[in-house]
Amino acid sequence: MTSRDVGGHAARFDRLVGRSLLLKVVLFVAALVTAVSTLATAVVTIVEWNKSREDWRPAEYAKLGNLRAGQTLEHFRVVLGPPLYRETPPGSGFSYSTFRPRADYWVDVVSNADQVSVAFAVTSCSERFQPAFRNRSVTGPVVLQRTRFTDVPENRETQVKAYDGMTSSSYAFLVLSLGNPSSYRSVAWGVNDTCAALAGQDEEQRLRPWADWSGRKQPKGEINRSWSEFSTSEREKLGRAEVNTYAETSPSTEIAKVFPQQVGVDRIVVRP
Repeated sequence: MTSRDVGGHAARFDRLVGRSLLLKVVLFVAALVTAVSTLATAVVTIVEWNKSREDWRPAEYAKLGNLRAGQTLEHFRVVLGPPLYRETPPGSGFSYSTFRPRADYWVDVVSNADQVSVAFAVTSCSERFQPAFRNRSVTGPVVLQRTRFTDVPENRETQVKAYDGMTSSSYAFLVLSLGNPSSYRSVAWGVNDTCAALAGQDEEQRLRPWADWSGRKQPKGEINRSWSEFSTSEREKLGRAEVNTYAETSPSTEIAKVFPQQVGVDRIVVRP
């Protein structure tokens, strides 16, 4: 087809369109619909791409879900990256490695002389980071930044481990030594004050009811007693706090042995 033929066809098309207002409208609408559709597709593609880049949480939840006490310390390094802090308290027989894979959470790993983990604890410092931890001997998951003390069904074996440290670390945990289905592991869920301290807060507000209760009811020192010994009103008041830390041990290991004081990352260790 020559340029003259093309010009002739274009001229006839212009004359045809020029005589029909309706055809002009139809062509305009068709072009507009095509443009809007193309733009919408581009916007959706960009939004989905950004979401896939920004919503990093599922990948982090998957990492944490595959961690178990009893795995090697090297496995934790492979999954979480190198630890930021590491200490070996004299006479303890354990080393404590503190990881911070993202600004939103910490992982504290306790390992023995063979570089095998005997316990680990996860602390979430962000309300948007809510990993879930499940154990066959604890009914329902423990979800950080969502689960309250009272959300976990009561068990007569559950113990309280709490301390109002004032200028040192403060914490409140429920601790449960499990049976055969979990290979006799121990688990703990509760609140420590590391996140609040790193955020420049004077105290962890979720621990205020515990501090008030401790000041009225207890001599100074760590509280170690059965959760069932607390009155109904005490459990209701103290149990409203949303937990920010979950810990578990390797088989036949007690929480108190590997976390004699604070459970999880300690603000004394990681503060600037």
